[in-house]
Amino acid sequence: MGVPGVRKVTSDDDLRWYWRGDQQLRLADAIDSDSEAAMTVGFGRYSAGESNDWVMSYDEALIVTKGSFAVDSGGESTVAGPGEVIYLSPGTPVTLVNEHLNGREDVATLRKRLLELYGLLDGGRLGFFRRIAYLYRLQLDRYQNLLLKSKG
Repeated sequence: MGVPGVRKVTSDDDLRWYWRGDQQLRLADAIDSDSEAAMTVGFGRYSAGESNDWVMSYDEALIVTKGSFAVDSGGESTVAGPGEVIYLSPGTPVTLVNEHLNGREDVATLRKRLLELYGLLDGGRLGFFRRIAYLYRLQLDRYQNLLLKSKG
């Protein structure tokens, strides 16, 4: 029965999961307005690289349990990892992004590297994109080698 006034909810409970269109992201209310609570609490599961544009209509705290999650707003990106919290104020336009890429290097790190490269490269945009193509090929080779090692 439990302790009166105390409630435990897990993501494995029988919750109503909402799929956002054809995206690989799911949302579920664990404690919603039907429970007469002063606040609601839910779970979000975003597949690697998925994002969600939103304008906050309420206070929200995002608690990251695994991977890397980012909130992009006003040209800035705030990234949190396991055990970290991102607070969002009402009225804030955001893009919520799962930055984790299946245990590999995450999008935040790649973004940082790309921005560093853009600042260091001479030769304008064409030089930048040539360098990006070169780095992309290097990353593909690296991932192929990792896959071959994991299968062998």
